[in-house]
Amino acid sequence: MEEEAITATAIARALEGVGTDTARAVLRAAAEEDVPVTEMLRRLERAIRGGDFEAWSTGYGPMPIRLGPGTPIEQPLSCETPPSSSGGEPSTVLPGATRLLRRRCEMLLERERRRASRKLARARRALESMVDGDTYRLWADLLMVSGEAGRKRGLDEVELTGWDDRPVRIPLRSGRTLFENAGRYYRKARNAAKERRRLMDAVTDLESRVQRCVSMLDEIGAMDEAGLGAILAGEEGRQRAGRTGAGVRRRADLEPVMLDGWRCFVGRSAAQNERISFELARRGDLWLHARGIPGPHVLLKRDGRKDNPPESVIAKAAALAVASSGGKGSRIVPVVVTDSRYVRRLRGGKQGEVTYSNERTLFIETGSA
Repeated sequence: MEEEAITATAIARALEGVGTDTARAVLRAAAEEDVPVTEMLRRLERAIRGGDFEAWSTGYGPMPIRLGPGTPIEQPLSCETPPSSSGGEPSTVLPGATRLLRRRCEMLLERERRRASRKLARARRALESMVDGDTYRLWADLLMVSGEAGRKRGLDEVELTGWDDRPVRIPLRSGRTLFENAGRYYRKARNAAKERRRLMDAVTDLESRVQRCVSMLDEIGAMDEAGLGAILAGEEGRQRAGRTGAGVRRRADLEPVMLDGWRCFVGRSAAQNERISFELARRGDLWLHARGIPGPHVLLKRDGRKDNPPESVIAKAAALAVASSGGKGSRIVPVVVTDSRYVRRLRGGKQGEVTYSNERTLFIETGSA
């Protein structure tokens, strides 16, 4: 690939065992030392093959060799990383929650990139193979003036003589007569311009989607928890909207609240409560609501993590459920907590009205909200 076209995503996809963190560090190190990216990759390969490692801490995490600004790791098997020396970037090993959020973002963005790329290839092929309206109209006219237009069936194509005395091959629907095929081509001729515009708009939109995913994949390495959470919510909403046909803009106001590295969503209306409980929720996520009083649905996302949210985080989520509920005048408010899979729509109820089971109860002092 061309040097200027090399991105962290392209490196990670092309080289087995090289993740996006290491790829970004390679690009940064190449820029710092003013050497080609391919040379920096060769250094990495030589070090790995020869076992010549120098544990090196960067803003992207620990690396096997010196890659760009950072500091040496004196105890490579230690969980902690020493602070960076003066003049370098702060040496930060991303906490586990942030790593999981970023990995989830990368997975969703890569899935969307692949899906959009496949659709783009199909749209381009359809555009290239599209027949123009004049050709459709010519086929229809020739079929109409043929002597057996109303009778013949069972043909996949027919060869007729055009107005310039040259043979014209016309594909047919075998189950229809020539007359019926002519009617179909007249309709296609009328809609040809509209169909071409639709395909061109689809190609433009899909190219934009692919480019957006590539750009975001290259940027998320430097994002904090809040930025990663916002991207994750947006991508989940977009991909779910693509499956259900729902609009994306209506989810734009559902921004996550970060509670010690855990994403939390709080409904501000009946419509948002509905979306939180039945669109964003996944098996294993915790669902919270002030018991017996109107209030927001609160969702504490697991995001694929194997560990459970600590009680301190659950208590903070419960406090959010109380803060906007009808129980703010009470000193202590009970809050139910259950797995989101046990939440069901109330039969015959209004939007956002639910029933639940397998819950436990927390008691939250309103002053803590």
